[in-house]
Amino acid sequence: MASLLLPRLSFSASIRHLNPAIHIISASARQLAPLHTMAPIPKMMKAIQIETTGGTEVLQYKDIPLPTPKDNELLIKNEFIGVNYIDTYFRTGLYPNPKPMVLGREASGTVAALGSQVPKSLEFATDDRVVYMGTSAYAEYTACPAEKVMKIPESVTSLDACAAFLQGLTALTLVEETHKVQSGDWILVLAATGGVGGWLCQILRAKGAKTIGTVGSQGKVNIAREQGADVVVIDQPGQGDVLRTVKECTDGQGVAAVFDGVGKDTFEEALNRIELICGKRPYFHNIDVRDEAAIDNVFDAHPQIDSVIHFAALKVSRSGFYCPYTIIFLSTSSQVSVPFDDWRLDYYS
Repeated sequence: MASLLLPRLSFSASIRHLNPAIHIISASARQLAPLHTMAPIPKMMKAIQIETTGGTEVLQYKDIPLPTPKDNELLIKNEFIGVNYIDTYFRTGLYPNPKPMVLGREASGTVAALGSQVPKSLEFATDDRVVYMGTSAYAEYTACPAEKVMKIPESVTSLDACAAFLQGLTALTLVEETHKVQSGDWILVLAATGGVGGWLCQILRAKGAKTIGTVGSQGKVNIAREQGADVVVIDQPGQGDVLRTVKECTDGQGVAAVFDGVGKDTFEEALNRIELICGKRPYFHNIDVRDEAAIDNVFDAHPQIDSVIHFAALKVSRSGFYCPYTIIFLSTSSQVSVPFDDWRLDYYS
């Protein structure tokens, strides 16, 4: 799915400004051997590792043993390493994880070796250019399950593939699975210039949808428009009225979906806006939107419900879980009660 969309989009997503240690990893990896001509695989490698949690001072640039790929894994020689906000969650201990730990969740590079049971149907071979989402990417080499690896199309550079993969696939999940966006849909995207928000604006434009994007300052307005937002609102007191803008753009009908790429800081406000945006009261039920039978059961149990809206919120719980399949039922009646689910309770705990 990603390989079909990536070449057609504007790659505004880019690798962050890396700290010096990670620059060293990237440069060192390229110096070991030219791309597509694999040198003998070493026994030791450079990596960024943490042995305890804390600030950036806990990052250790050191030599560690090269990972040995398991039967279903590929050994990948990293060329570009993505730096994502989630990495700080592991570094600070917000997300508990065994130590020592090599940070990093995505990278691109070339296949250095294959495990003995990597399915032939995946058609991987040494020297293939690939991108992956996994663990332990802040290193010269990473062992990654083959099912989490994708070949990079010839029309896409390794740099663009790495910069786009994690955030791009998150955005694709929202518009294809959380709510199947149709051409002509009006969609509200919060934080439209963020990593996921920027991808959402681009993909929504490619799908023919209309996007209302919120930003936090005047300096981000043009960026959001360049990304694909049709209408941009500065979501700050005295600078923009999101609700009024939504009603004006949609002739009072409201948006088809709200995509919140921020999470806890904007989650409650976004929920409160649903009733005003759609003119109906929201009730919550954590259901996979693809489970039509489960949705029908809720309608049968609560006849006052007359429509639904798909609300995708990232990192809504304190424990950081990503709940992409949240469905919100709407009703013009106040005589309906759909209980909160555990993830919602966790948010309030």
